[in-house]
Amino acid sequence: MGFLEGALRIMPGWEMTVFGHTLTLSLIIPALIAPGLLFTGLAVYPMLERRFTRDTRVHNLLDRPRDVPWRTGLGVAGIVYYGILWAAGGNDVLATAFGVSLYATTWFFRVAIFAGPVLGYLITYRICLGLQDRDRHTVTHGVETGVIVRGADGGYAEIDRPVTEEEAALLLAPGAVEPRELERRP
Repeated sequence: MGFLEGALRIMPGWEMTVFGHTLTLSLIIPALIAPGLLFTGLAVYPMLERRFTRDTRVHNLLDRPRDVPWRTGLGVAGIVYYGILWAAGGNDVLATAFGVSLYATTWFFRVAIFAGPVLGYLITYRICLGLQDRDRHTVTHGVETGVIVRGADGGYAEIDRPVTEEEAALLLAPGAVEPRELERRP
């Protein structure tokens, strides 16, 4: 219920009159739109992803998030959206604790509810791309062993070991390595 409380607190006091009856949008939008957006997105996302990417493979819990950066970014954006609404539910406590006006914390959360998920997506996407680059670098240049040797010219260099075929397959081609049976010992 915390995220619903936050949605109610940051919504401006909008009202409109329809056929002589007042509709309080400051209750309708947070009570219907905010949770509807969150839960409908959670329910429809797998079907939309399968349709747009045409990826019908089985995806397991242990798939690496860095291999699909946009999916990971969307997940983080959803978590940030929920987290901002949840934190906005305590904007009065935060205002008192940090000595800031309640008006300022409310406006902070009104801006953060739109900017936070976008920033969360972009930062996560870039982190995933950086991790993919690190994996490609590891395959190309080898694995650091931690062994440092001194050359004849007095300089120091680290010895790298080449990446095995299995390690390279795990780093570069997700889903390409099939599980295999364990060897049975007598």
